Amino acid sequence: MTTSSRSEEALENLQKNPYYEKYAERIATLQKTSPEEFLRKVEEQQKNKNIESKKKFASVDTRQFSSVLNPKGELKNDVTAEEKKLSDIFKVDLVKDKDATEVQIIWEEYHKNKEVLSATIPKDVYSQIQQNMKQYPTFLFPLPRSEGYEYIMCQSYGHAVHFTPLLAYQVHHENAPECLTMVHYTELSDKGIVLMRGDYDKAASPLTTRQFSSVLNPKGELKNDVTAEEKKLSDIFKVDLVKDKDATEVQIIWEEYHKNKEVLSATIPKDVYSQIQQNMKQYPTFLFPLPRSEGYEYIMCQSYGHAVHFTPLLAYQVHHENAPECLTMVHYTELSDKGIVLMRGDYDKNVLTGKEAQCLANQFQMYYNGKDENKYKLLQSFTKTPDSFKHVDLITELENIQLI
Repeated sequence: MTTSSRSEEALENLQKNPYYEKYAERIATLQKTSPEEFLRKVEEQQKNKNIESKKKFASVDTRQFSSVLNPKGELKNDVTAEEKKLSDIFKVDLVKDKDATEVQIIWEEYHKNKEVLSATIPKDVYSQIQQNMKQYPTFLFPLPRSEGYEYIMCQSYGHAVHFTPLLAYQVHHENAPECLTMVHYTELSDKGIVLMRGDYDKAASPLTTRQFSSVLNPKGELKNDVTAEEKKLSDIFKVDLVKDKDATEVQIIWEEYHKNKEVLSATIPKDVYSQIQQNMKQYPTFLFPLPRSEGYEYIMCQSYGHAVHFTPLLAYQVHHENAPECLTMVHYTELSDKGIVLMRGDYDKNVLTGKEAQCLANQFQMYYNGKDENKYKLLQSFTKTPDSFKHVDLITELENIQLI
């Protein structure tokens, strides 16, 4: 491919970027004066983008997000947990002549310095357990975390029990990675015992406060009867002081007022907000991906009146209408006669950082202002044709918001 055709292709890709118009003049100048430098920058940016994408979906080596975006890897061999034999991990011949108590001591000693679980279960107890495993093969357990609980799903097959983070299962279904696999070995049941061994994923341990969104903590009682939809600008701001100010002056005062507060704030042109409001009514529910240290967490937004409520998707699946918001944005229209609408966003510091809250607010504006064709199609698809909606397209859109 010639430099000219490569340059044309690169420019065509750049024009799809929502920020292209803002930088079009600088890009055109660089393309004209130094086409090789232009191509180098574009290719370098694309390379960095690919590297970042790989990082976000690489194997998780931290313990922060239960590897929910990493599907189950290829098995090292064709032997599944259900087919495992005691002889695969233990020299059965050495305990043939031992009684149950001696086997238990040997089994415990054998695993003492290994990072695995082990147990010796009386045969009659395991018979009851096995019966219930067959009758109730799927169940949920709450796992205490630092700021709430994480749900872990267990599934029983044969003599094996597989534990999977619920969020991972919701993403990957049968390909979800297990965090713990327990296998019961019945080869020594003639001695009246069943041996159990559990192998767990050392990478799937406690999440920090901001990494799991306290999903088992329902919404607390409201301090008063005023909801976000009913809030007035006068509740948080002295409107009388800006009655005689123009839009620019109000914007400066609004920004200054919130400068040292841990909240989001914005001044939106009235015509822009009119389009946003129209889309809020037409598409009241949507999803946004929030970048985390080792993947993405999905945050659901719901619009009511002039307010937008953001809730971690998992929290909503647990609590529904009682799910706690991590961010609430309220649009105040009292000064719309000046051609502006004021926005304030309050976020839960236990769930979001300021940058994460801003990321959600920015995505909301980009999708709901209707200016980006791809984003608007996704907004429509989520509500009108949910069967064709692909959540991974949201991540693609987010990753494409990059500047040269």
